[in-house]
Formats: sequence, C-alpha cells, structure tokens
Amino acid sequence: GKGAWRKMGVYLNKGAKAIWIYAPTTKKDEELKPNDDGSEGKEVTDRTRMYFRAVPVYDIADTNAAEKGITPQSPEWHDPNTPSETADRIYEYVLEFCRDKQIKVTHSDAKGGEMGWASGDHINLTSNVSGLNRLSTLVHEIAHSLLHFKDSSVFFGDEYTSKLTREQAELQAEAVAYTVLRNYDLPVKHSATYLALWRADKDTVIKNQTIISKVSNFIIDGIDEIAEEKQKEQPTMNETQKETIGSIIRDMANESKTRER
Repeated sequence: GKGAWRKMGVYLNKGAKAIWIYAPTTKKDEELKPNDDGSEGKEVTDRTRMYFRAVPVYDIADTNAAEKGITPQSPEWHDPNTPSETADRIYEYVLEFCRDKQIKVTHSDAKGGEMGWASGDHINLTSNVSGLNRLSTLVHEIAHSLLHFKDSSVFFGDEYTSKLTREQAELQAEAVAYTVLRNYDLPVKHSATYLALWRADKDTVIKNQTIISKVSNFIIDGIDEIAEEKQKEQPTMNETQKETIGSIIRDMANESKTRER
C-alpha cells in the first residue's frame, strides 16, 4: 500500500495504478439492546468476527524503489530445508511406501535447479535437500509417478491424467504434496507461490479436486499403515520414542483425510 511504501522512503510514480486485493480485518460484534428509555442501543460483545475489505496496493515497478536500490524479495517456490523430527520420521515411512509400490528412490545432484524429478518407477531427490523440503519433494514426485509415469499405477490413464499440459501435471502433484503434509499438521508455505508459477488458479484446482483427493488419500492410507506396523515392530522403544510416534499416530487418527477445496 501507499503508506507502507512511504515508510520505506519510496513514492509512487505519476500515473501509478492500484491493484485491488481483499485484505482480512476483524471487528467486535455489536448487539442491539434497549436503552432505559426504550430506544435501541448498541453494546459491543466479546465475539470477534473476521471479514474482508478491498484495499489498494502498488507494484514495485510503479514506484521509485529501484532508484533507492530496493529490489523485490524472490518468492520461495519450495519448502526450506527446515529440520523436523516429524518430517524425518514420516519421510522414512514414505520411503517404505515407495518400496512397497516398486518405486526406486535415489539421491543424486541436481541436473538444473530442481529439488527432485520422477520418471516411471524412478524418483531422484537432489542430494542437498533435507528436513521438510525433502519430505514435500518426495511426496510431490510420488504423485507425479503415480499419476503421470507409472503405467502400473491404478491412477495412470485416468480421465484426469490424460493429455495434460505440464501446468496441469504440476498442479496435481503439488496439490497432493500440500494435502498430505497438511494432514500431518506440517507447515506448507510455498505451495501458493509454486502453483502461481504454473498459472494455477481456483478454477483449475476445483476441476482437479477429485483426482487430488483420491491420490492424497491413497498415500496417506499407505503412510498410516506403515506407521502402525513400525510401532508394532518396536516394543522396546524408550519413552521419548513412544511419545513421539504415539503423537504421530494420534494425529493420523484425529486429522480428517483430505477435504475437497
């Protein structure tokens, strides 16, 4: 907005045109109550509601920011390599899922700037990915494998996977990764940026929600089954391990599967 730019010492160029967006704001509820004289009065309650209002913002290209050496921050298009014990544990379950589905997983250097790639029954994760990024990348590539490459997959050749553009394929894979990680209450902050890079919008997400839901549930069910088996195989776990895995299993039981969005 104009005020935010001004605080940075940046001013709008002449003729700059606003981009109107909906911004969230909150407001205390008001209740109508009779006054002593019988007229209607208002009383503010403790309830707070969120609503949206249209506000103008301005692109950096419509300002003199460049003259001051200010450049826009590059958006993140993948998860950071944030350490996460939960992500690492689920990653091991997902590797087991890949073995069950005869999908080979390797860890070689990137060919370009990719975090990973899938081709048929083979997935490669770039050698330097770790933590949350490693898990989200692996699930993303599993979705590609099941939907777009692996002809033995029950999803390959589905009406939603035939004659896709690359944008549509990336939408499906990233939406599955987003759904699976959210199911385990793991943060997913980059997906909107990633999907925007592939020109995804609300209509295309809705159009693909059926296949996104099917594949997400398929992967989540596989992870849940493996997690339960691993828990049975480790009766001598210490209390910390029991608490950690127990928490994951409870999350799996309590979290709803995928929700159509």
